[in-house]
Amino acid sequence: MVPRFRVVMLTLSLAAAAPAVAQRCQVPPFSGATSPAGATATMRVVNDGEPCSIRLFGVPAERRNPATDGTITRPAKHGRAEFVDGRLQYTPAAGFTGEDAFSAQAHAIGESRTPHLLKVHVSVQVVPR
Repeated sequence: MVPRFRVVMLTLSLAAAAPAVAQRCQVPPFSGATSPAGATATMRVVNDGEPCSIRLFGVPAERRNPATDGTITRPAKHGRAEFVDGRLQYTPAAGFTGEDAFSAQAHAIGESRTPHLLKVHVSVQVVPR
């Protein structure tokens, strides 16, 4: 007996994927804020009038002991950088797109309950809405 093969035709309908919506504020993980030189962080923010922020911790791996106070040590040129409610916050100037940067320091408690001075230099990429 000769085996019979059945040919089955499948019609696949591929729906067009919706374009991914870019997050308005992206800050990849970084480390080294307790080192003498401090850490370098990057921030990508959509200029929609809203701030983008970074939360600093005395024990960053476990996201414990948030920073209690801080100051901007080098201001941004094309936006406003400030320390608000334990966060470094950056708001781009209206209509600005391009590169910006600022530096800050903050205080937090480390793993062994010792005070830490956290230093961060933030490189910012501002993109249009």
